[in-house]
Amino acid sequence: MFKETHEKILNTVNKKFHDYGKEPLLKFADLGPFIKMDTKIQRVEGHYRGKVQMVDESVEDTFLDIAAFAIWAIVVRKFIKENKLKSYIITEVKS
Repeated sequence: MFKETHEKILNTVNKKFHDYGKEPLLKFADLGPFIKMDTKIQRVEGHYRGKVQMVDESVEDTFLDIAAFAIWAIVVRKFIKENKLKSYIITEVKS
């Protein structure tokens, strides 16, 4: 079951890159995936509290999105450590 779920996460990442490209996440470097995860988490929380009805996607799809964004955050952090991408968070804190 874990391998199946892992493959779904990989498919989710690939679909999002195909649909939206990588630029929306790279725009804010390490903050981008966090912003996207926060939006998804708020949606699920609202659903479980009875405040939001999941219309366009299932709760499982939302969890897959959160996992995909977490993986993307790890990749972005590696790019930052290798000086291939500037950290938005660090830049903002130092300013």
